[in-house]
Amino acid sequence: MNNLIIQAQSLVKRVGDAANELTILQGVDLEVNQGDIVAIMGSSGSGKSTLLSILAGLEPPTTGQIALLNQPLQGKTEDALALFRRQHVGFIFQDFQLIPTLTALENVTLPLQLKGNYDEAAARGLLDKLGMSHRLSHYPNQLSGGEQQRVAVARAFVHNPPLVFADEPTGNLDEATGDKVIELLFAVREQTQATLIIVTHDRSLAERCDRQLQLRHGLLADVGVVNAAMVDANAVEGGVPNGDE
Repeated sequence: MNNLIIQAQSLVKRVGDAANELTILQGVDLEVNQGDIVAIMGSSGSGKSTLLSILAGLEPPTTGQIALLNQPLQGKTEDALALFRRQHVGFIFQDFQLIPTLTALENVTLPLQLKGNYDEAAARGLLDKLGMSHRLSHYPNQLSGGEQQRVAVARAFVHNPPLVFADEPTGNLDEATGDKVIELLFAVREQTQATLIIVTHDRSLAERCDRQLQLRHGLLADVGVVNAAMVDANAVEGGVPNGDE
């Protein structure tokens, strides 16, 4: 049985015209097993968010192949991609992206409505687990950043997607609030057993994940492999033979 939930091969992303072309991804390969928690790290501007958007089917690569749940994304129309994401994918944005004219509860029930499986009790129950039962009727501009991100977490998981992407989920939060949100995020993920892909600058968060990947110069590698390569390079540059010191 194939347990791979993400299969990406030779992903390339270029932007700009021929005279000012910028290559963001230079041939990314990635396989993720069902139920894994994976952190993608990298410096600002390295293309982490772009990669996450491509993996989630929010934007296409310039070249390369990607399949989610053994379904190739290439060739799907925008409507078909939207339907696929609605059924199988959750997304947590750094800037929350809650709908300002909907209450906290309405934001969370929206994915259920779009999926044709409206269940207010499920939304209320998840918001209660996230400590938001007293804020159900509040609008986003009446919520703190941490509260908005809790609503965003609930919205991402409420329809029980097998795959959830989180783009810098604590990036707009202070450290204490961010830590609370992450604890809640992992608690909800533990309950649902969804595969979770997190883009983050936070090394302590990354170390809680099953795998840590580094995006560097448009290429993706496991952190252990990157660190080993850097040690070998430093050894060569420093003239230290293998096995010494």
